[in-house]
Amino acid sequence: MICSNKACKKAGTMKRVAELYLYANRSQSDIAAELGISQPTVNRYLKEMRQAWQKSALMDFDEAKKRELAKIDRLEEEYWTSWKKSLRDGEQNGTGQSGKSGCDGNPRFLQGIQWCINKRCAILGINAAKGTKKNDAQTIAELVKGQHADTGKR
Repeated sequence: MICSNKACKKAGTMKRVAELYLYANRSQSDIAAELGISQPTVNRYLKEMRQAWQKSALMDFDEAKKRELAKIDRLEEEYWTSWKKSLRDGEQNGTGQSGKSGCDGNPRFLQGIQWCINKRCAILGINAAKGTKKNDAQTIAELVKGQHADTGKR
């Protein structure tokens, strides 16, 4: 990217201000005297750089959240696929765990789904905002009921 002389000079000055302030631990007035600029200009440059760094850090944090949520989404989809397969496998083998015809499926997959839900809520800050937290057994039971309603079983 090509910049104008004024923009390039400002960028160079800001870089030098940052070096002196962060690495040489110099005061704003010392930096101003050394670079031949006013102390309020040094203050403004530091403020601009601080805002840019915070914005960059926030974008990095948001990107990291997106990556983690995407991983959780893929994992949860695998758990759901495995859960549905365990329902079919139990029906075919006649190994229902509840003593009823059919099968309740393998509860380990529901625990994995619950872990994904809890992790997603933690990343998004949903549980903190609500101030409520169900126990895992309650939520897994609700998932099982919902799954049976979806498949027409009771």
